[in-house]
Amino acid sequence: MKTTVTAKSVALITLFVFGCTHSPSITESEVIKAINNFFSALDVEKFDRNRVADLVTNDFRIYEMENDFTLEQFFEYIDNQSQGLTSTSWELSNYTVSTDEHSAHVHYSNKGEFMITDDNGNEQTLHIEWLESA
Repeated sequence: MKTTVTAKSVALITLFVFGCTHSPSITESEVIKAINNFFSALDVEKFDRNRVADLVTNDFRIYEMENDFTLEQFFEYIDNQSQGLTSTSWELSNYTVSTDEHSAHVHYSNKGEFMITDDNGNEQTLHIEWLESA
C-alpha cells in the first residue's frame, strides 16, 4: 500500500511540476528585432539566404505581389526580381505588436528605397510606402 501511495505522489508531483511550467512569452522588443533582422538579411548588398532561413520557421509563407510563396519560392522570386537592383533600404515604424504564449503578430509601416540601374547604366531611385504584417 505504501508503494502505491508513493508512486501516486511521485506521479502527481511530476504532473504538477511539468504541467505548470510556463515558457516566457516573446516580448514586443524581440518581435521588432526579429522583423528588423529579417529585412537586414534581405538587403541586396548583403543578402544571405542562410541567415533569412535561420530567422523564419519551417512553415514560413510570404505574400508578395499577390503571390503566396514558400521560402524557396520567395528566394526564386528575389533572384528574378533583383536584376539591376543595386541598393535597398527599409525604414520600419509604427509597430503594433500582439503576443500570447505561443505566437506573435506585428503590423507596421514600411518605407522602402530601391536603387535600380537599367541596361544603359541609368540609375533610378524608387521610394515606396506600404503597410505590412507578420
